[in-house]
Amino acid sequence: MINVQPTIVVGLGEVGRRSVAYLKRRVYETYQGPLESMLLLTFTVKDDDKAAARKAPLPFELLPSEHLELDLTDAHLGAGFLTEKFPWLPTGVLGADSTDRDARAASRLAFMIHMDDMASFLQENLRHIFSAEARDAMLEKDLEVGHQGVAVYFVAALDDPVGSGLFLDMVYLIRELLRRIGVAASTTGIFFLPEPEALNEVSGANVYAALKELDHHMGGNRFVHKYTPMVTVDSTIPPFNHGCFLVDTMNEEQIALGK
Repeated sequence: MINVQPTIVVGLGEVGRRSVAYLKRRVYETYQGPLESMLLLTFTVKDDDKAAARKAPLPFELLPSEHLELDLTDAHLGAGFLTEKFPWLPTGVLGADSTDRDARAASRLAFMIHMDDMASFLQENLRHIFSAEARDAMLEKDLEVGHQGVAVYFVAALDDPVGSGLFLDMVYLIRELLRRIGVAASTTGIFFLPEPEALNEVSGANVYAALKELDHHMGGNRFVHKYTPMVTVDSTIPPFNHGCFLVDTMNEEQIALGK
């Protein structure tokens, strides 16, 4: 009998979604099915129907319970209300034909608009991996789930507006929801950095802002946000207490990730 730790892998943006799909394929190839104590979650933002249709097929199918798409397509229809509610929004983000939807603020807006759906999605999935049914299913694979907390990995590309804009909110929110059910979280960040020549003004700003925030909060500076009337985070614990890895998109043999 092998002792294993419950694990959550969160993919943010398209790179995070594809990384989780590759991981799921490896798990299914190894265990001929899912691992009930491993929770795979992916989050993307939909702001353009045509762009969504152009996405490349995934290497392995993700179930509806493993993917939540935050729809920003019609956000411009409520521009007045949203600008008043979220004063940090840049003025151009809510235009009907905005070119600012690639900015991290747009992704964070989608996150806040869909917060109720997000919280419900997370709570339902978190309950499952700690259930008696999940433990029993793991025992049938000769895997015993330990009681030493849960390992949570966050995967994203920092030039991506979803990865850059949501990684901090997501780690603090998930850690708070786990704390409420009495589970300690070991959190690890795995973030991809693009080649410098691939950056433009917007994607470069996404990377820079994400790294500045990461450096600020890894130093123990306070993070405070009220997500819902019932969920407020107030923490000085660094977001990634088991390390944060900044990964190049090329390995030492100059092979691109995903090839």
